[in-house]
Amino acid sequence: MKETRRKRREQKIRDQKEQEQRNLEALRLKEWEEKFDREQKAKEEKEKLKEERLRMRDSNKRSNDENYSDTGDEVTQQLEALDVENSSKN
Repeated sequence: MKETRRKRREQKIRDQKEQEQRNLEALRLKEWEEKFDREQKAKEEKEKLKEERLRMRDSNKRSNDENYSDTGDEVTQQLEALDVENSSKN
């Protein structure tokens, strides 16, 4: 009878240690997953910012090209008007 109690007690201790080990492994896995998720989110944010900067740069370039084109058209119109004035004076 004492032997049976001792074996049960030893088995109970082994079971507790195994459960603690499983809990520890589960905690480590959860921490690793959370860290991985944070890193992925940071990478995604960085990529979004990079894409936004590229879009802004492209938009600014298009805007500058349009302004340059508009300015060029104005200059052409002014030169044509000047030519008309000069030719009518002559």
